Amino acid sequence: MSRASKITLGVVSTVAAITVYGVHYIQEQEEKTMYEGVLKDIERQKVKRAREEDFLLNQRLQREYEAIQPLAERPKS
Repeated sequence: MSRASKITLGVVSTVAAITVYGVHYIQEQEEKTMYEGVLKDIERQKVKRAREEDFLLNQRLQREYEAIQPLAERPKS
């Protein structure tokens, strides 16, 4: 094998190894990013549920208070 072919083989092998490593690294980063999105979605759902529960509680309390003390009708302006 000539010296030029050995150098070419070495360079091509090195470039191929770097390419495989680079693609693997990018895939890991994308997977982490997607997983962070899942965690953010779960947190948003928790906040949404808490707000909905608070809203329903306020509606229930409003009905109870209106049953005890009805609201007077507002005069039309």
